[in-house]
Amino acid sequence: MYWLPSSATRITYQKRTGHLWGVDYECSMPAKDFEAFAAQKKWPMKLEENYYTSVRQRIGLPPLRHLYGVHLDLYPTALVYKDSKETGWFIEVIYDPDRQVLFVHENSN
Repeated sequence: MYWLPSSATRITYQKRTGHLWGVDYECSMPAKDFEAFAAQKKWPMKLEENYYTSVRQRIGLPPLRHLYGVHLDLYPTALVYKDSKETGWFIEVIYDPDRQVLFVHENSN
């Protein structure tokens, strides 16, 4: 993936085209490289605790946690950026500092 820093590894990527386009990707990335990447993308990251998302399932990634028999994408601590526009565009960026893993979900609906 040419737009990611060269230190990005274990990349999972999915792109949907057409009217309801979307891009989802997850990769491992050292914290210092993520900070530079987020700054380049102009993503003002905010520290969140117990942050939940359901969009990782769209690219077939296994759940992060299993609590009481429930599969959850729950981040105990995460750096998060979310934005949307009236046109329907939406982005969710999650960086897990414990695992040093970046997840990005961007779509047009």
